[in-house]
Amino acid sequence: MLELLSTSVVELDAEGCVKSMNASAEDCFDIGRERICGLPLRDLHKLPAPLIQAIDSTRKDRRHRQIRECKLAGGWFDCNIQITPG
Repeated sequence: MLELLSTSVVELDAEGCVKSMNASAEDCFDIGRERICGLPLRDLHKLPAPLIQAIDSTRKDRRHRQIRECKLAGGWFDCNIQITPG
């Protein structure tokens, strides 16, 4: 189902490692999922500090965050960071 979305989706585990990502996320981060799955998202080259901070803060306090106009490898994006059930 996630493959059909034009929205990029990346799922992280409790340690911040990439569990899964859809094709749109591959374009957004300019990396294939086979190269990044199992590794910390923060290991991506040129991942902006505000995004790393938002992810870390969301993991700590479990509050939704949004970053507008975040520069990633594939261009400029609005990013929503949230904890999902399970």
